[in-house]
Amino acid sequence: MTQEQEDASIHIAPNGPYLVMGDIPITNSDDRVLHPPSFYRLCRCGGSSTKPFCDGTHMHNGFDGTETADHGSVAGRRAEYRGEGITILDDRS
Repeated sequence: MTQEQEDASIHIAPNGPYLVMGDIPITNSDDRVLHPPSFYRLCRCGGSSTKPFCDGTHMHNGFDGTETADHGSVAGRRAEYRGEGITILDDRS
């Protein structure tokens, strides 16, 4: 691992993109590895015309980047369905 890879980081901009710093390659949906510059922005709003990269659309489409994931125990949120030889755990949160 290079020093730049060790120093790599990803930060979340409030109501904006992921800010990626360092040597972090991306693999696209065709399994092709992209090697973007050492600083880039990844879209979180879903509206970018340059996906996966941010084009600033979040500033105009009303994107609310508030993190809403429940960080509590999954045990209290999931339904359990037992069948013969299988158990399905369903968490709709």
